[in-house]
Amino acid sequence: MKRIGRLVVFMVALTVLCGCAAYAGKSGSIRPDREATRMFEVDSCRADYVWYASGPHLFPHAIVGIRKDTKLVDDTLWRKLQMTPETCRDLVTGVQRKALELGQSAHGFSILNDRGERIGIWYSILSARTVARMLDDKTVLLYTPDIDTYERYEKEGRQ
Repeated sequence: MKRIGRLVVFMVALTVLCGCAAYAGKSGSIRPDREATRMFEVDSCRADYVWYASGPHLFPHAIVGIRKDTKLVDDTLWRKLQMTPETCRDLVTGVQRKALELGQSAHGFSILNDRGERIGIWYSILSARTVARMLDDKTVLLYTPDIDTYERYEKEGRQ
């Protein structure tokens, strides 16, 4: 019986340590930003950013631009994009159409490092939020929005 108790304590301790390790790094932040909204909706997607999207190809859950001097840990569900003005317009329009269909609106956000400096921009509906962690001065871990970002609104509409 003592052996099982020790095993349980060991497993709980391991789980806590793994959970803490997952949140290692310095906290960045995501802030609503009218300039970021304008950059997506008017200026097109800038060439000095590396571009990613998450979610469906026609209406992504989020479009993200990361400064070229900052690396996104992209081994998550981010899809790297070869961004052109046409691709940018199509993606932004897709997010806007899906948002409108769900009674929402799309917004731009600044992605800030732990010192409050903009390292990227994000475009999505308000509820498609994330957490940013700076793993070092030039590497950010940015979680993708929930996989049901749009579906939860569609389910609400059917009830």
